[in-house]
Amino acid sequence: MCIRKNSSKLLVDITRSLFNQGILPLGEFAEIRDAITSLAVTLPKPTTVEEKFLTGPEVAAKLGISFSQFKQLLSEGAFPFKRHFVGKKSSRFLLSEVLHYMAVTSVEGNEVSLVRSIKPGDKQ
Repeated sequence: MCIRKNSSKLLVDITRSLFNQGILPLGEFAEIRDAITSLAVTLPKPTTVEEKFLTGPEVAAKLGISFSQFKQLLSEGAFPFKRHFVGKKSSRFLLSEVLHYMAVTSVEGNEVSLVRSIKPGDKQ
């Protein structure tokens, strides 16, 4: 789990006010502050990207997965980016939305980590 740096600063400030009011002891405040700070990440600054539409296979290649994996994860609702229909059967994805998703999910390294939730009754 990760939170933005600004969010972590806000939470630490709220916790500090509880400490200053005598509600939280120093040890607990320090432990909470350290835990919140460890979750903070700095997301890369957005760069100007020429907006364009990508096909499903192009998105899969960007994510480093096969097209069949991409279709399966898409049907499970694993991606926050929207499918834009450009005809009756043809769909595309906005490059900026895909890049934003990749920036948010690649906090731990350069690879996109895809977590698939297993629902009751699913085959593993």
